[in-house]
Amino acid sequence: PERRQNFTAGRIAARRALSQISPDLGAIPVLRGESNQPVFPPNVRGSISHCDNLACAVVCAHPRLIGLGVDVEPRSRVINSKVVERITSPAEREFYQSLASEERDLWVRVFCAKEALFKACFPLILRDFTFRDVDVLFSSPSEAKLHLSERLE
Repeated sequence: PERRQNFTAGRIAARRALSQISPDLGAIPVLRGESNQPVFPPNVRGSISHCDNLACAVVCAHPRLIGLGVDVEPRSRVINSKVVERITSPAEREFYQSLASEERDLWVRVFCAKEALFKACFPLILRDFTFRDVDVLFSSPSEAKLHLSERLE
C-alpha cells in the first residue's frame, strides 16, 4: 500500500506539473513504458521521484531539451556499503574515501545524481545503462563533474 501511495503521489505531481505547461496536458495520464518509466505526452520531457512522504515531478516542453531527470532522498538516508559497492566505481570510492566523515552524506547526493541522470538518459538511449557507467565527483556540495564510461561515449 505504501509503495502504491508513493507511485500515485508521483503521478499526481506529474499531472500538476503538466497542467502548469497547459491545462490540457494536465488531463493526460502519465502511463508506464515498457521499462516502467513514466511516459509523458509528445514533445514533453519529464521525470518523477518519490520516497517516504515526498513526491515531486519536473516537466519541460522546450524543443531543444532532450532529457530531464530528478531524484529525491532524505539527506539522513544511510547508504550501506553493499549499495555503495553496487552504484560506484573504484575511482569514485577512492575519491570519497578522503572526505571527512561529516561529508559522507555525499553518498546520498551521488546516488541521487546518478538516479536523476539515469532518468534523463534512459528514454534517449533505451539500452543497458548502469550506475557504474558514470562517475559523479562532487567538488563542492553544489558542483559535480560527470565522467561517462567508454560504453556510453
